[in-house]
Amino acid sequence: MIGTGVPTMPPTDDTVRLIWEGAIGADRMCRYYGYLSERLTRLGEMVAIGTVSFSGGAVLAVLNHLPDWISLAALAIAAVAGVALVIGRFQEKAARSVDLYRQIARLSADWEDLWSGVYERDEAELREAWRRLSRQQQAILERAPAEVPLWEGLALRCQREADEYWTQRHASA
Repeated sequence: MIGTGVPTMPPTDDTVRLIWEGAIGADRMCRYYGYLSERLTRLGEMVAIGTVSFSGGAVLAVLNHLPDWISLAALAIAAVAGVALVIGRFQEKAARSVDLYRQIARLSADWEDLWSGVYERDEAELREAWRRLSRQQQAILERAPAEVPLWEGLALRCQREADEYWTQRHASA
């Protein structure tokens, strides 16, 4: 920049597009991991409550001399819910989702700042910032597929929401 506030080399359309896509992608991932953590927490709580309820129901069925099939059904359901609770590791995955959400939220704010000044910055500066943010985002998300589930319906919802938000609020920048 030469003291005029006008970039010496204005951004190319390609650079503007890359930053736009990076900002929307970070917003989408932020939304996804936030929603995912909420869903996993609720799911874990429901399975835990179900396990306790059906275990208690099985005990009551035995104590009240209810038909055998009721106590067997309650025990079977409690066993399945208990296994799901252990295998599902819902709270662990929810905690990892919260961690990913927090990291991506900070990065998403950086993408938004970059987008807000996209036409006031120099091409080289923008490309360097795009590379840095892209590398950071890749490092954050590198192990995510192995650690937390990908729910396609939720991912599509987050994509729609991010697209709508960015189109309505930022497209004119």
